[in-house]
Amino acid sequence: IWAGSRFGLKGSEDLGGGTKAIFQLEEGFNSATGAQAVTGLAFNRQAYVGVANPTYGTFTAGRQYTSYYTLLSPYSPTTWLTGAYGAHPGDIDSLDTLYRVNNSLVYTSPSMHGLTVSGSYALGGVAGRTNAGSTYSAAIQYLNGPFGIAAGYQRINNAASGGGAWDANS
Repeated sequence: IWAGSRFGLKGSEDLGGGTKAIFQLEEGFNSATGAQAVTGLAFNRQAYVGVANPTYGTFTAGRQYTSYYTLLSPYSPTTWLTGAYGAHPGDIDSLDTLYRVNNSLVYTSPSMHGLTVSGSYALGGVAGRTNAGSTYSAAIQYLNGPFGIAAGYQRINNAASGGGAWDANS
């Protein structure tokens, strides 16, 4: 239930100096019928390309999770209580496993003494309305052995309602 049925491709190519080109393509599907999890959307889970360097961090572009989700989800009840059973009604904290963002740019720093920071921005894709449908988030995580903590902010501008917004703060 938590991860759902999926198949995908993931890879990297060494570009020299510790820098790698990376990509990931994931498609969700119904294991009983073989149908796409989201009709008409190929690679509906994640589809991104980017570069990674152990000194400078990772930068990716495409359909992917936000920085907020990536760094806070290890502490979410969705992670510990197997997907939907741990989700909050209405996914008010945006930590359910369903929200991936199209047209997003994500930077994640390398871990420095257990501290990782990340930021993401997704273009809205609504012609003539720069902010409509855009998403941005920032998060920070500290890990030290079995101890970890994270905090973040995320804003999702809802293009469907014509300018409304939904915020998830943590």
